[in-house]
Amino acid sequence: MKNKKSIISAITFVIVGLVITGAASAVIYKQDSNGDNGMAALKAQPLQMVSQGSSPKPLAATQITAGAYNSYHPGIAASPSGIFYAAAEVSQDGSAWQPGVFSSDAAGTTWTEDIEFSYPGAQYNALDSNSVGTYGTFGAPPDQSSIIVFYQAEDPEGNSGVWDWAANGFSNLFNNDILAYNDPNPNATSMGWNLALTGDMTTGSGVPLVLYMEWGPNNYGIIGWINGKTGYVHAANSADQQKVLGYNVYDHNDGANLFVRVVNLAQWNWNSGQQYYYHPDKKTVQIDETTYQVMYPSVAAQNNTVLIVAQKITGSANDIILYRSTNGLSSYTRTDLVASADDETYPQVIFTGAGTAICTYCKNGVLYYKLTEDGGATWGAEAQVSDSQVQNEYRTEALCSKLGAGFAAWEDTRGSVIDIYFDQVTSGPAIPFLAIGAITAKTPKFSAVIENTGTAAATSVQWNITLTGGFILLGKLTSGTEPSIAAGATATVNSKFVFGFGKAVAIKVTAKCAEGPSASGTATGKVILFITKIV
Repeated sequence: MKNKKSIISAITFVIVGLVITGAASAVIYKQDSNGDNGMAALKAQPLQMVSQGSSPKPLAATQITAGAYNSYHPGIAASPSGIFYAAAEVSQDGSAWQPGVFSSDAAGTTWTEDIEFSYPGAQYNALDSNSVGTYGTFGAPPDQSSIIVFYQAEDPEGNSGVWDWAANGFSNLFNNDILAYNDPNPNATSMGWNLALTGDMTTGSGVPLVLYMEWGPNNYGIIGWINGKTGYVHAANSADQQKVLGYNVYDHNDGANLFVRVVNLAQWNWNSGQQYYYHPDKKTVQIDETTYQVMYPSVAAQNNTVLIVAQKITGSANDIILYRSTNGLSSYTRTDLVASADDETYPQVIFTGAGTAICTYCKNGVLYYKLTEDGGATWGAEAQVSDSQVQNEYRTEALCSKLGAGFAAWEDTRGSVIDIYFDQVTSGPAIPFLAIGAITAKTPKFSAVIENTGTAAATSVQWNITLTGGFILLGKLTSGTEPSIAAGATATVNSKFVFGFGKAVAIKVTAKCAEGPSASGTATGKVILFITKIV
């Protein structure tokens, strides 16, 4: 069981190896040949966190929160290690709510609260993961409306930060979403993520914004906007992992259009004047509607197929509309995905596998979903995720995928207070999923556990144990192959005989199976002649 951590705001903040303390430094510049884009760069500051005592007892299956007061606006993601992380607004006294982060076991059946962030009034939690970590954000609290927050769920103490954009004229940064991606650039940080949000500037209100952290020498947060674009409210985003593009979608306060900003996440351009890197836009697309309104968008992207769902408001009913593109939004089609005499509201969409996606939505207090297995060309009949127990509001549910299966977290009203519940929505194919467990010392060797937390056997598992640092004469590299690791099973592997000296020897363990999944883990050891220890 984990204990919730306590961090005070006076600590230093370490981000990609750069210690950041003191006052922030900011620089603004205009970028692109037409002068339509604006960007600003700013160093991050420490994120304030608070402990509320020891961790609660692990909860019953599917229930994430179980406090005395309501919980709101969940975020959910499956981590690269195979466990789940969730986030929600929680309260200790019924008068103030602030974001809390929870972690589960690999099955998502028991949950523990890890930490709470000391930003009362902050709303709209979002989480996403790439191959190395799980990243989160939430909207700014009303009394600090110029801040943008990010954190890594696995290590919120060491990898978290806040940018305060007040000096740059930003405020009301309330509606955030986050995508995570695998940055192919060899010089890039492993923390590949992008935020979509809306906010106010001195030049106008409701500006569609993007934010990400550059990998250059300054480790700036880069915020970007489109000059002349105002009046936008909600934001959603998704990464096309195959094309390494970020799709950021915004709805307008009059419901007349959706604005899409496509960011080239695979490319970093260098600004020689201000000395930092930034992602260029690939394109912008505006979807206009004249006979009805569209609000509350959600987006999913995969290999140039883009699915955007939104609430279609006709005056007599609320339905779910789908905008589908198979060419990266060079063109798209409109389809009424769900339309009935009842109101369907607040959709979310996610790809769970190759061509497979789910869309959830609320109707009559029930959370429903539809499934497509051909990239959104056709969809199956609606099915229930929950009973008549869902709070009907914006960001009431969140989706994630793991091993090809779809999962949902939602605001549930079955008890005396609103709690966050979690469940599997769709099944995926039987596939293995590797993780590195405990790395230990077994003199005169080092040992590691390879776990298969997937649903099928992992075959031909090739593994390496590599030692670096110190003065190691024997045992620097050990390689081997496990013929098979059954689903739910583990295998223990050992290094060769180790001989040498080293007070801080870096131990790296990697594993990859024939089916494709891979994993890595690290530890620090000590070697004195043939005696090995973990430090």
